[in-house]
Amino acid sequence: MSESISNERLSKRNLWGYSMGGIGRDMAYQLVNTYLLTFITFTKGLSNTEFAMVGVIMVICRIFDGCNDPFMGSLIEITRTKIGKFKPWILAGVFTNVAVIIALFCVPLRGTSYLIFFAFGYLLWGMTYTMNDISYWGMLPSLTSNPGDRNNLTTLANIGAGIGAGLSVLAIPSLTQGNLAIASNASKSYAIVSIIVCIVFFVCQIMTVFVVKEKPLPKVRVDDGEKRSLKDMFKVIFKNDQLKPVMASMLLYNIGSCITMALASYWIYYRFAYQGLLVTLFTVISGVSTLVIVFFPMMCKKHSRRWISKLSMIMIIVGYLLMFVISLTTGINPDADKVGFKIGEVLIPVTFIFTGLTGACAFFGQTLFYQVLTISVANTVEYNEYTTGMRDEGVIFACRPFTAKLGSAAVVGITTLVVLALGLNPTNKAISNADYEAGQLAVQVEQLVKDETPNFDSLSKEEQTKLIEAKKKSIETENVAKIENIIHTNEDTKVAKWQYQTMFAFMTLLPLVILLGSFAIYFKKYNISEERYDEICAEIAKRKLAAEGSAEVALDGADVNELENDLASSDAETPDEIFEQEAAADKISEAPDEVEK
Repeated sequence: MSESISNERLSKRNLWGYSMGGIGRDMAYQLVNTYLLTFITFTKGLSNTEFAMVGVIMVICRIFDGCNDPFMGSLIEITRTKIGKFKPWILAGVFTNVAVIIALFCVPLRGTSYLIFFAFGYLLWGMTYTMNDISYWGMLPSLTSNPGDRNNLTTLANIGAGIGAGLSVLAIPSLTQGNLAIASNASKSYAIVSIIVCIVFFVCQIMTVFVVKEKPLPKVRVDDGEKRSLKDMFKVIFKNDQLKPVMASMLLYNIGSCITMALASYWIYYRFAYQGLLVTLFTVISGVSTLVIVFFPMMCKKHSRRWISKLSMIMIIVGYLLMFVISLTTGINPDADKVGFKIGEVLIPVTFIFTGLTGACAFFGQTLFYQVLTISVANTVEYNEYTTGMRDEGVIFACRPFTAKLGSAAVVGITTLVVLALGLNPTNKAISNADYEAGQLAVQVEQLVKDETPNFDSLSKEEQTKLIEAKKKSIETENVAKIENIIHTNEDTKVAKWQYQTMFAFMTLLPLVILLGSFAIYFKKYNISEERYDEICAEIAKRKLAAEGSAEVALDGADVNELENDLASSDAETPDEIFEQEAAADKISEAPDEVEK
């Protein structure tokens, strides 16, 4: 008797090897998904039309890439290699994706020329990331069907992804913009950061490929080797009445949860200061919420996912409303933003801290709800096998990145529209031009020092290096001060109070409405509870046992036919031969009873 599918246990090797792969993967994704538009906004000197075109390109590419996901899922379904079903695509994706990311952040183009390059580069980024993303997450349900192990694997995988995403959102703003930037301007800082992130991405994914051991592929499968049409793939999606609502819920979740962080850097730069450290601190304060997933398995033991989803919505409502009220009331008096403490040369306003702390409540709720949705998607794999006889992990898990990309497209569109509608692009272009000038000065820094120091050639190497480094620091400091003047002082480019307050309303109230819609769909339409999932797994195991028994009976039937043929052609003469012939006849007479059983 084969072991029940729900009792198969997950090895430590697979648990940790799989989860570690998500660290670099989500670092790279956050770099592009969260900061590419910010990078373009403040470094490429785009006009209103060009900036609008960037938004259009990103929306179109993400929608196209999302629609391409089912094809990728289908390719994974028919893949059969020595290293497994998912690993070839993980490898292909990471190799090509890192090359595209580095190109997007490192090419020294500006204006229209960058826009043309960006149109092709961004499309390639989405396609290559899809190879990796669908194969990575598609591997998850194939590693275990045990409910406890799947909860643990999902939790640890999301912790790994959260660590990677957290490292990106913590480090990238501080290292690229403001006094802590690692290069003379934002453009060069982003280039350096992109290379570092891509190295981590590559190493983590290689670790997953070599550490994780996939289950042996089935020797016999009805659809093995068949390439499924687009129509067939969408049938899998739309015939699964539990996958549809959780997809819709996750799509709205991806839109609502990402709007706040997409607009956060703009709002912080416009209201407080052009300092990446403030963006980092805002992320730290609100991002502590991701730690709640550590307790998710324990919560699942005491409460149902339905109960957890209700709790998450209460936290989201309270958090966003408090966040909006505090920001609105403190923003009435601009001098309130000048009260605070300093970290180095950067002022940290008290109003900024309060706003971030109230936001943490909302982000706690979002993290809980995302965990519920992730497990709900995974459970539709068994539901699909229960209703259709096929698991289709690749196609079903293609839905996850599909909704993420559609949601991301919507967020990019919203962000672009908000910036343009509030008339902020002239300010952004002035910042970009100042950043470009600082980069040009940094290239000429040695010559500038020589011009300012008549006896430069007679100085020692150490003294020359000190002068050059001091000049670089001076250029960086002057660049930040110049940008601060553009945002807050210059009459032609400064950001008005109504502009950043309106932006904050989009950051809080709009996500709240969208997330409530996500919760409503999930709560009303999705009904695979913990108890029902156990019943589904038990039924699947029962069917597999029955299928194995039928196969054994079929083999016995074949043996009986062979014996009958032998008897028909037999010419027994000796006592031993006669005895063997009688034993064979007895076996044939017992066969109908066995078949009946």
